[in-house]
Amino acid sequence: MAQMTSRERILAAIEFAGPDRAPIQHYAFPGAIWQHGQRLLDLVEKYPDDFDNAAIMTNLQAQKAEGESAEDVIEWTDAWGTVWRRQRAYTSGEVVRPGIPDWSAWDRSKLPEIPPPEHFEQEALQARAAAPDKFLARGAGGFFQAMENIRGPE
Repeated sequence: MAQMTSRERILAAIEFAGPDRAPIQHYAFPGAIWQHGQRLLDLVEKYPDDFDNAAIMTNLQAQKAEGESAEDVIEWTDAWGTVWRRQRAYTSGEVVRPGIPDWSAWDRSKLPEIPPPEHFEQEALQARAAAPDKFLARGAGGFFQAMENIRGPE
């Protein structure tokens, strides 16, 4: 079998049509890029993934500003009321306080607002404009992980 292009490989995987290999996507936290710089970028350029290294390029944009440190701690509350904490060099974090810390909080909790249809239409327009001939990876995490983040691991 001849080697497929990334587009052919992704389409074959979507259609369960036997791609030559599973499509892959590289990922590196901003801190890895800050630490290893051009050597890491050269490596992913030499061995590109099937999505034009989009995840790497997105995190390449996360540059440290003057006076910032990779070890700075950032804390935020998400739409579910879950409090998160992470170091600046990373794009994910850990739950500090779940949005529903115990079942007595259930009655006081509320679902986040669902964006209006226009939000998704705008996202689709931007995606098509940015890469009209590419498959774009999108995701919202897994259901189990989301429930654990909202309620906590207990």
